[in-house]
Amino acid sequence: MTSFSTLCHEVVKEYVQTVMIIDDGAGLNNESTPIIIPDTPLTSNPLIAGYIHATPSERIRSPEPSKIFHQLDTLSLTNAFFEEGIVAGIYQPKIEDTQQPEEFASKAKSACEKADIIILDWILKDRSSDYSKATVKEILQSDYRGGGRIRAIMIYTGESDLNALRDELCDYLGEYELNRDINFEIRAKNLIISFYNKNHDNYSFSPDRAVKEADVPQEALKSFAILV
Repeated sequence: MTSFSTLCHEVVKEYVQTVMIIDDGAGLNNESTPIIIPDTPLTSNPLIAGYIHATPSERIRSPEPSKIFHQLDTLSLTNAFFEEGIVAGIYQPKIEDTQQPEEFASKAKSACEKADIIILDWILKDRSSDYSKATVKEILQSDYRGGGRIRAIMIYTGESDLNALRDELCDYLGEYELNRDINFEIRAKNLIISFYNKNHDNYSFSPDRAVKEADVPQEALKSFAILV
């Protein structure tokens, strides 16, 4: 194990306790209630395993344009966090057409405000980033009101041009003092927001930095380690 890997594991032991994953392609039954995963792998937990199901093939071949999402391998992701000794929670949002981004963000913040690391999909509804951006802003506002805390947010997406997404989010959060000088990242005193591509074979573009779900914990912990 390298010295940096050792550092990451020490960070896990000392700081990181919980992770929240917010993704509309998590593969759960159509529920918007946060599901906190207990301290056993999904494959051995019949209560949770029953929620995981494959996406019907016809939905994959010809989805409606407004319903397109990049499927998340929830089992691989949550079990990878378990192997690091971290409790992982899943929130698959079901956003109503009449629900405004700020209203959704308030609910999402309640689900993840205690998480040390947040894994957030960029597109949560109708090809719009408004809901994810509003969620990040709500979390930052909560952290600032509470006096600040160490927080790592990973934007884990199937969208192209991660630096363009970074700039879009940074502009949206213009009232905060943020640094975007590093590729695929936004940094502040106690905050790091990193951007990664989901690892899929059917991209019509060359992803900037694709990461398999099983490797997400390693990358998330590297980001968190920068803050401590």
